[in-house]
Amino acid sequence: MTKNELNDKLIKLDINPNSYKLDGGLWDDRYILNQESGGKWSVYYSERGEMIGYTIFDNENDACSYVLKKIENDPSTRNRK
Repeated sequence: MTKNELNDKLIKLDINPNSYKLDGGLWDDRYILNQESGGKWSVYYSERGEMIGYTIFDNENDACSYVLKKIENDPSTRNRK
């Protein structure tokens, strides 16, 4: 899975776009996907300027699959109707 495919899945799942960021950074209360130097990828939860659960992956597919699983398992990421 690529970052673009992940984004499409998150939209189809009606995930609140304020609960994730797919371009890195330190955004409050969001799951973050970040492309690191050297072709590595990282996933973490950003809260109050901290990277919580920072995990490195060797490829985009594994990182995207991991962040999707984290978001799907967190009910606070759903849009409220």
